[in-house]
This record gives sequence, C-alpha cells and structure tokens, in this order.
Amino acid sequence: MIRIGVSAGLRPGQAFSRGFRTMGCVGHAARVLALALLALTNAEAANFYVRSGAAGSASGMDWVNAYSNLPSTLLRGSTYYVADGDYGAHRFNTPVNGTNLIIIRKATRTDHGTDVGWIDSYGDGSATWGGITVTTDYWLIDGQERASWTNGYGFVVDPPSAGKGASISGDHVTIQYAEFIGNGPDDAASPSDDGIYATSGQSALSFRYLCIRDNGRCPFLLRGLSNLLVEHCFIARNESHPSQHSEGVSLYGMGTANCVFRHNIWEDIEGTGVIVVGNATGCAFYGNLIYWTSRYPNTGQAGGYVGNAAITSWTRETHSNCLYYNNTVILPSTGGNSFRLGNMVGSAGTNNVSYNNLYFCAGTIGTRLSYDDGTAHDYNAYSGTSVFGEAHGSCGLTTGIFRDFAGGDFSLVAGTGPGLALPTPYAVDLRGVIRGKDGRWDCGAYEHVWDVKNLHVVP
Repeated sequence: MIRIGVSAGLRPGQAFSRGFRTMGCVGHAARVLALALLALTNAEAANFYVRSGAAGSASGMDWVNAYSNLPSTLLRGSTYYVADGDYGAHRFNTPVNGTNLIIIRKATRTDHGTDVGWIDSYGDGSATWGGITVTTDYWLIDGQERASWTNGYGFVVDPPSAGKGASISGDHVTIQYAEFIGNGPDDAASPSDDGIYATSGQSALSFRYLCIRDNGRCPFLLRGLSNLLVEHCFIARNESHPSQHSEGVSLYGMGTANCVFRHNIWEDIEGTGVIVVGNATGCAFYGNLIYWTSRYPNTGQAGGYVGNAAITSWTRETHSNCLYYNNTVILPSTGGNSFRLGNMVGSAGTNNVSYNNLYFCAGTIGTRLSYDDGTAHDYNAYSGTSVFGEAHGSCGLTTGIFRDFAGGDFSLVAGTGPGLALPTPYAVDLRGVIRGKDGRWDCGAYEHVWDVKNLHVVP
C-alpha cells in the first residue's frame, strides 16, 4: 500500500405555516385534528434501529426489536442507526417536511443510541449497501468513521456490475465516511459504473471522507451542480476507454457554480483530466494531492495518464472566476507529452487564479505544463529550470524535498519557495496543519512541519 502523509500518520419539518379558516365546529375540529397530527409526528421523530438478521418484533425501537432492513418510508426528523451487515440496495425517497433531515447513521461501539439489546460486535465492522438512490431532499448518510483514507469505513457501497454507487436527484444531501467500490477498470468499454452520479442540477450536495475506487467510468459524474463540497476523499483508479469517455470528475452544464474540491487525494486517475469542469463559475480547487503510482496500468487516453491536464476543462468549454491554490501534482517520468499539468487547456477562461501549487515531474516538465490566457499564475513551485514567467515562482525542486518520494509520501522535509499567504479557509493543509506558522507559506498540498514527531493527524 502506498503511504501517504508524514510518518506520524496521514492514513491514507415544515410545520403548518398557514392559518386555517375556521367554519364553526367543523373548522375548529379540523384545526384540532391537524395540531394533534403535528404533535404526533414530532413525538414520533426519534431514534430507530436497524440490524440485519434481527428477529424481534421489528418495531425498530431498540436493538432486540430492530428492523432487519430500512423501511421503505422513513420518518422525517429521525435518526436510523444501522448495525454491521448486508442491506442490499436502497432507495431514499421519503417526501420532504420542511428542512427536516433524515439521518442514516452507522452504529458504533461509542455511538449507537440505546443500549437496550446492544452488543459491541454489532458496531465493529461495516454496513454494506448494494447501491444508494436518493430522490428527495435533506438527507445525511453518515458512516461515522474510517480507520484510514483507504479502509475501515463505517458504510461500504458495493453495487453490482454497471451499477452506480450513489445516484442522487435531491438537494441538501450529505454522504460521509463511506467507501464506494466500482466494477472496473478492466480495459473494456463496460461496465460504465460511476461512483457518485448527480446530473439534474442539484444544489447543496456534500461528499466528505469517502473512498471511491476502481470505477469503470467516472468517480464523479455531475451536471449543473451548485454549492457542491467534496473534501477529504480518496479517489483512485478509474478507467477511460476509447468508446467510454471518462475522467476523475466530470462536471459541467448550465448553472454549475460555487463547487469546492479541497483536501482530497487522487491516485492513478485517467481520461481527459483528473478534475474536468466546463461552463462553471466561482469554483475552488485547493489542497489536493494528485499523483500516479508505479502500479498505474497506463491504459488511458493520450497514451496513458490524462489527455488535457490535472485540473482542466474540455477543449471548447471554459470556466471563470475559479481559484487553484496549494495543490500538489506529481507526474511520473514517462507518459505522453500531451499531459499538461496546467489549468484549463484548450479554452481561455476569465479571472482565474493559480497560486501556491507544486508541480513536479521526475522527467522533463517542459511542454507538459501550460496555462491558458485566462489564468493569472504566480507563487507556484516547479521541478525543472523554468518558472513559466512568474515573478515570484520557484523552480529546481528535486525528489529530496519529499519525505519518501519512492514510497508515495509527498509531505515535505524542507520548505518550498515562499508562497503567497492566503486567508481562511485556505490557511490549513491536507492534514489540517496551519500554514505559515514558521514564517513561510509553502507551496503544494502539504505545509512543511518542523516538529513531525508531535504532529497529530486525524484520518
């Protein structure tokens, strides 16, 4: 397993809002009945329990009488604790009630609701789903924990061949602490399974602390999204095929705005790019680590790796008013020269800014990096002998700046050329380390830390 990080351990409700017109006893009775129903609904909003193989009364009220699977319709405002086990595919389609959430939460030894009937072995593994479909608004699907970036997730989503991990058509949906397992790559046009699929212009989606791996197509296939957050995720090994176009993130469409990708790790992604965005505005990409391992099969477009760039757009599409801060991109020594590390190859955007990034190539960087005319770039650090015209750029980086380049630990053992100090939320690195405490703001996803022994990192 590739080690990522430092030795200390970066391990990879709507109530009745309108008054009633009273009509004598009938109107009064109707109002009393409505208020009684509302009180009943609020009283019933509580904790419920789900355990595969449960054989009690199936009331869902405790672990003895738990549901054996989630009911088809759930109660708004409630939390459903789920024990270890296999639960098949589930469709989350309970109608909205104002902004009341439904929480689907993995039960753990320390957080499992009631103790009635609880046994610790119910919460020491994973709950596995055969796919997730969310068609309504206001959901929190929370696996609660992970042992590292790559394993030990509370929820595991393992769909059948050509199935999507999570298909989402609702707004205000958060999925966190879950592992999504794809059905590729297999160097073939099928299956075309995607990790996260949301193509109807959704708003306020959040994907946090996920592992999305081995997809036959895109880890993220998204269209027209706004106010999206993707953070602290590990995304690895998708597949792009001549008859099945792919990239790590495929995000475009009218209305695409205010999407944030921060503090993620991207391993062995192929296709047009790692993060490919078109017709977007106001997006931010910061604190990401992008790299390819020696295990990479080199089967993607343009002779392997990606065709346009690490963070880019398609040839005839643009994005504007976007920020690119403190990303680290590590390119192997081999691969087609058409791989360019820069942003938005092919079409010029406007008012885009690229600062404090670290671009490293074990071979010649040369034409493998380019910027379009719509990107202001400075304070970046490069291998090779060029700063690409930057007044405050730095170059000449060697593998010695990394803690263990061959082993895949790209944290820093020395500072880079000084970057530009930036405000919150850009002032922490991939591990949560505050930037600039030593008087120097380093380039790339990792801030150089002098006292590594006392560095505490939360998975």
